[in-house]
Amino acid sequence: NLEDDQANCRKYWWRNLLYFNNLVTNPESCYSESWYLANDMQFFVLSPVLIYPLWRFKLIGMGTTCLAAIASMVVPAVLTHQMELAPTMVYSMPLKDYFSVYYIKPWNRFGAYVVGIILGYILYL
Repeated sequence: NLEDDQANCRKYWWRNLLYFNNLVTNPESCYSESWYLANDMQFFVLSPVLIYPLWRFKLIGMGTTCLAAIASMVVPAVLTHQMELAPTMVYSMPLKDYFSVYYIKPWNRFGAYVVGIILGYILYL
């Protein structure tokens, strides 16, 4: 309800400001939709690690980026298996648990961002 959200925002506002609210598994969150902004900011901060080698050392950069793309597919698969989760959201597990434990984590979302970096590089060529 609205009162609980307001209380949570008074208590946990700084997590949103620092963009790591998606890394903390806590049902008491402030503005729960902001996990996406946190993911985007974390990817933006990490993107020079992939983009600079692509620009400066093409072969090493492409290898690093492809390795990141492969890892971003393998890590969620391994976590899904280890945590015994369904590969997609199902209603047999409480939705809030699945969402906070798995769905919003950046290592499960990085794949699409890496594909965007690769496609951007291909268009740059």
